[in-house]
Amino acid sequence: MKNQDGKINMIALLVVALVIIVMFFCYVFFLKDIMTEEEPVIENTTGAEIVENTTEKPEVKPEDKKKIASTDFDYKFLLLEAEENKNLVYSPLSIKTALTMLTEGANGETKAELDTLLEGVDLNSYKSFGEKLSFANGLFIHDTFKDSVKEDYVNTLKNKYEAEVKFDSFKSADNVNKWIEEKTLGIIKNLLSDDQVEEAEIVLANALAIDMNFKVPFEDNNTHSRDFEKAGGEKIEVAMMNGTFETDEIMYLEDDEKIAFTTELEDLDDANLEFMAVMPKDKSLNEYVKDFNKDSYDAINKELKTSSSHKGGVRVAIPRFEFDYALKLKEDLKKLGINLAFDEEFADFSNMADEPLHVDDAIHKADFKFSEKGVKAAAVTVIIMVKNAAFIEEPAQPIELTFDKPFMFFIRDKQRNDIWFVGTMYEPDLWEKVQGEYTSEMY
Repeated sequence: MKNQDGKINMIALLVVALVIIVMFFCYVFFLKDIMTEEEPVIENTTGAEIVENTTEKPEVKPEDKKKIASTDFDYKFLLLEAEENKNLVYSPLSIKTALTMLTEGANGETKAELDTLLEGVDLNSYKSFGEKLSFANGLFIHDTFKDSVKEDYVNTLKNKYEAEVKFDSFKSADNVNKWIEEKTLGIIKNLLSDDQVEEAEIVLANALAIDMNFKVPFEDNNTHSRDFEKAGGEKIEVAMMNGTFETDEIMYLEDDEKIAFTTELEDLDDANLEFMAVMPKDKSLNEYVKDFNKDSYDAINKELKTSSSHKGGVRVAIPRFEFDYALKLKEDLKKLGINLAFDEEFADFSNMADEPLHVDDAIHKADFKFSEKGVKAAAVTVIIMVKNAAFIEEPAQPIELTFDKPFMFFIRDKQRNDIWFVGTMYEPDLWEKVQGEYTSEMY
């Protein structure tokens, strides 16, 4: 019986031990799950660890993220800003030229973000042609910062992008504004305010402009008042240009969904520019734009026919217009994934300068005039770089020791550690009793 009881006790102990072991492992795995639910730690290129990026990233609707990501660069800003039923114009060529010059100075994850946005971008440059076409790149460097800018970066912009390099005190925006006005054929004036450049160390700029006539213009005497229906259905009277064309220089397209029209601008040495308009028939323009991409553009080009191919030609009625528009470029770039470049702590432009820089602002403005004779248009993209804020150490302040309550005191031998006197002080001398011992010159 004793043996049997002993076996039972042994089995009971084993069962208890197994239960304890199971409970222990459950507890360990439970703790592990809790730990893995904590915020992930992001490691930057310098090796420092952070919990979150300090750059504020504007929100993009989840349903739009995939569409914008898959859209060709030229149309990304159209998707981002075309929902307001307002005139919009920008220059993809200008923006991607300025961003490519910025990328030349970037490194690490900062460069990776820019490369992702510019993936597949083919960059072309143009030669200026008198007062008809202007294309220019500029690198403005603070005159006290020129020794910090890397020579390789300056040479790359000079040789690869034919950038003009200028040194500036940035006490005002006058020099940059004058350059922009000159390179946009006088169209864009006073783009920057003084306070936008006062902290600048580097300003990157691309400016382009055209002032060109159509090969086959509209006649002034065929422009008349005509109704134009706005997006909300309201009708307004506009200056409608009219013309009937039967020529190879003017092309057209009409199908169930849209109409399109192109007209060539005068030929220059290395530019063959034309104006194109596309209008959806049944969809609102906002709806049409949301689905517009490079494939849509290519399909229109493929289907265009010359107006000379149709007997009797093509009659075109299209309104005159003139307006300017400034993209919210800094906000748009953040929506497109460019965040580190604007982050004072994590921007890496070590291929540009020896001192740490980040992008303070990105500006894009375009001006467009479409009339009977031709097109007068300009765009400029400006990227303003500033030094990261220096963390200035506050001068050390003395520790204040005010003995304004009873205290004890000692006389001691510091070397031998002998205490010679110990005392307590409760009632120091009264000033009225001792002030006569001090002359007025002492105070």
